[in-house]
Parts: sequence; structure tokens; C-alpha cells
Amino acid sequence: MLAHKPTTLADLLFLRAEATPDLRLFTFLPDAPDAPPIHKTVRDLAEDVRALAGRLQADFPASSRMLLLFPNDLDYVTAFCACLAAGMVAMPAQSPRVHRAMPRLEGTAADAQVACALTNAALRDQQASLCLEGGLLARVP
Repeated sequence: MLAHKPTTLADLLFLRAEATPDLRLFTFLPDAPDAPPIHKTVRDLAEDVRALAGRLQADFPASSRMLLLFPNDLDYVTAFCACLAAGMVAMPAQSPRVHRAMPRLEGTAADAQVACALTNAALRDQQASLCLEGGLLARVP
């Protein structure tokens, strides 16, 4: 039984982490055939969410819009939940796969007045052109 009734999804996550920390919450099956599944417990997710949410709160005002550029994996789940926990607005977007998608993504970011684009290191390195002078990630901190 939970200590009190949660009012947000983040509250529920943190309460569940206290009540059932070792409960397996997610299993991610990588594309590589020989790669083992990646598991995330409630405790794992809560710790990752707290860390990222703390950083977001330290760097941005409440209700800032965060563009989420992630593949479909556990990093996306962590970033989305961290935005909610930090009082930010999560704006999921499909990661650009071809250069033609950039104008649409740039338009979305501009229209939404995005404060920051969150992504993982692999995607950031793969999409290095996004970070060039004048590129999407060059315009958002």
C-alpha cells in the first residue's frame, strides 16, 4: 500500500520506488541478435529520473519546453519522466533520419519556443550536423 495518494505520474514513480524498488518495470530488447535484454527496475528508473530532473530544474525555469529526440528506448522513457518530475513540458519528436526532415523539426522547435533539446550521446554524434552553426541544436542550449 502506498503511503499517500500520488497526484502526478512522477509522484507515483517515486512512491513505487520506495514500496517495490526491485520490481522489473521495463525490458528492452535491442536490435542486435546477440545482445542481451536490458532490464530497468522501478528503483533504476526513479534514480535516473531524479538525476535528470534535478539537472533540468537547475538549468531551466519551470514549464520550459524540452524537445525529446530519442530512438524508441529506455532513454526516452527516462527523459520523458524527468521532464514531468521537473515541471517541464516534454515535447517528443521523431529523431531526424534524413536531412529533409530538418526543416520540419526546426519549425516545430521554433514554434514551440523550445528551451532545450534532449537526446542521447549516440544520436547526438550520429546527427552532428544538427549541432553545426545555425543548426537546430546550436540554437537551443
